[in-house]
Amino acid sequence: MIEANFPVSELSMHSYRVVEHKYLKIELQGKDGRATVKIDGATGDILDYYVEISEKRAGELVLEKYPGFKITSVMGNEDEYAVEAEDETHSVKVRLSKDGKLLEEVDRALRRSLAERLAEEKAKEIDPEARVESVELRNNWTVEFSGVARVGRLVLDRATGEVIDKDVRMTERALEEVYHRHLGEEYGEESPRTERLTHYKEEGYVHIKVSGSDRLYYARIDTRTGKILSEDTAPVKGLTAKIKQLQLEGKYK
Repeated sequence: MIEANFPVSELSMHSYRVVEHKYLKIELQGKDGRATVKIDGATGDILDYYVEISEKRAGELVLEKYPGFKITSVMGNEDEYAVEAEDETHSVKVRLSKDGKLLEEVDRALRRSLAERLAEEKAKEIDPEARVESVELRNNWTVEFSGVARVGRLVLDRATGEVIDKDVRMTERALEEVYHRHLGEEYGEESPRTERLTHYKEEGYVHIKVSGSDRLYYARIDTRTGKILSEDTAPVKGLTAKIKQLQLEGKYK
């Protein structure tokens, strides 16, 4: 009955004893595990039983469920086994009852080597010059990257590698180039020079001050889109130049 209903085979009697003068308790052992059976001494009926597969058998059962994987660890406690396995792309953690009947996958994640390769690919889709700074497995894979034009963070699904969240900003260099190009197109400035660029990272914008041929330009620029949120100018010379400049210095500090 035990071998027919549980993943154990070749059990043989290891020991037995009489309990309370009316029950027979039999200990069975085999290559796949062990079992304890309580039998009514008068009728021969099985009253209770306990089955526990071996660690080796626990690993084999997981491999039957996950062909192509290899076992990396098997840990057991009083009630269950925790089995870890991996193949070329994924690692899995599986919970397996001590009797081998209940098997449940509790975690699946990309292997680090694959996660790092996907992180680099996803980052370069955003900025061809991007370099991955770090890849960490938290709830999902968190990727920090920096490039010439973009910098930021990607969150990749722990199991599939798909991008599920991102926070991407333009670099200060790229924002400066965008604004200089804007000054050339809108105001005909040929050689604008940045005097100051202040990055407010938490707010998501920069303040930039640029000197042109005969005036100063001040702007607030969104770091995610490069959109100019506000812009003002002040003359370099003249009676009101200093007053105007002081006002804008306060606004775009």
